[in-house]
This record gives sequence, C-alpha cells and structure tokens, in this order.
Amino acid sequence: MLPSFSVGPSALTIGLSAVQRGVSGASEQYSRTMQIVHVHVRVKPDSIEQFKEATVENAGKSIEEPGIARFDVVQDIIDPARFVLIEVYRHPEAPAAHKETAHYNKWRDTVAALMAEPRTSIRYTNVFPLDESWT
Repeated sequence: MLPSFSVGPSALTIGLSAVQRGVSGASEQYSRTMQIVHVHVRVKPDSIEQFKEATVENAGKSIEEPGIARFDVVQDIIDPARFVLIEVYRHPEAPAAHKETAHYNKWRDTVAALMAEPRTSIRYTNVFPLDESWT
C-alpha cells in the first residue's frame, strides 16, 4: 500500500498507516541492505543535451536490472550543466553488477569527454521507506 499525499499551501503531508510507519519496533526495521548512490556531475555547457540523451538511455536500461530499484536523473534549475544521478540498489552487490553491464560501459565511455570535471558520488544506506516498500 502506498502512502497518501496531500499538499497544502506551505507543506507536504504524507499519511502512512501505523504498519507503514513501522511504529512498533521501528528502530529494528531500519534497513542496511539497500544502497542509494548520488552521483554528482557537471558537464560542459555545450554538452548538456548530448549528456542528457546518453544518460536517459543508460537510466532506462538500468531500471531493467534486477538489482536496481530506481534510477533517477535530475538537472539543476539554476545551473543546467549540473546533474545528480540517484541510483537505488536493492543489495550491496548491485552497484558492482551495474558497472559490468554493456549499457553502463557505453554510457561511461560516451560521457567521459562531456564532463567539465570528474564526477563524484556519495553512498547512503536506506532508512525510510523500508526496503519492502520499494517496488
């Protein structure tokens, strides 16, 4: 069951059942299995569209991998040459498996010359929602 959302003039309210919130024993339910990686990218201004095309193609194929729960590509509103790739992996081995795929290697090779600076990443562990809530 998905949470219900309601948007007011100044806030977003998320309604969850007690089971979804993990009220009973919530601290034991924090997951350490899923990994979320934020990849920070800055591309050359004249390479934005080419980067987006290659990255959307890679993201579309990445979400077909069994170890990937989600793969988002977001672009900075103020500086359109900045992107964040939000990669949600189902288990700790999935990032390495992803980097062995043909589509990742094609993406890596394609975008290398488009980068204004080396990309960086930050790894996170999932806290909420619980792993079971991810589709």
